[in-house]
Order: sequence, then C-alpha cells, then structure tokens
Amino acid sequence: RRHGWQPGVPWGFEVALPQGFDYRNLAHDFGRWAALGLRRADGGGLPRSGEARLFLPAGAKGPAFLVTANFDAIKEYNASDAYAMGVAHLGDRIYGGEPIRGSWPVSEKQLTKAQAADLQRRLAKLGLYKGEADGKIGSQTRAAVRQFQLT
Repeated sequence: RRHGWQPGVPWGFEVALPQGFDYRNLAHDFGRWAALGLRRADGGGLPRSGEARLFLPAGAKGPAFLVTANFDAIKEYNASDAYAMGVAHLGDRIYGGEPIRGSWPVSEKQLTKAQAADLQRRLAKLGLYKGEADGKIGSQTRAAVRQFQLT
C-alpha cells in the first residue's frame, strides 16, 4: 500500500484483441476498451470502472494484457516489467487463476544486449529515449519504439 496499491483493483489481466486491432490505443477506461472489442482471455467481464493500459510484453505476436495502476505499484519495488508480470501472475495462480493463454513468440529472434543498447542510443539521438543505453528492453524502450513506429 505504501507504493500505491489500491485494494479491490486488479493488477491487470490477459485480454484477447479483436481482429484488426489498432495498436495506437494505449490507455482507456474499461468501458472504452470493451467498446474497442477487447475481451478477457478467461471469458470474464471487464471491470465496470477504472482505467488500464495495454501491455504487450512480447510484442504484437505475444499475449496481451490490460494493466492498472496496481501493476505500477508492484514496479515501485522493482522497476522491471518482467518482475512485475511474474509477481502478478504468480499471485493469480496462487489464488486459482489460469495460466497465460496467449502463445509467446519463442521462435522470434531476440536482440542481443549490445543490439538493444544500440537501439536505445539511436532512439535517444531521435529524442525518443531518455534512459541509459543499458541494453535492457523495458517500458521506456518499448514506449520509444512505439513512438518511432507512429512517426
């Protein structure tokens, strides 16, 4: 709670994206997400109130999640998206939640740390990335890549 956890609000959940989804959609209230055709992967309904943002930890070919401010509260302890996802999903599983349904694109070639750092430096030269070129692909790098793709 010291880090902003809101009781009664989920950290997020896996969603199914509709065919032809416009990936420029980043953050909306749950009503708008529903209107855009997003559905929970487990078949449950979206919350009636609150806001969430789209989180694609493995890109457009991997599983999709809507995450809330509680996902960010987890990241106050450790800023890694992978850490927050692991903690959140483990908590769900402990309480009887299902495994992630979406397939991870394991056959996709991953950037090396040196290639990721080079990408960060190039994005920084374009004014899109403000972090350290550490070769770790996290929220800031993904946001910068998304900005580049939109320009």
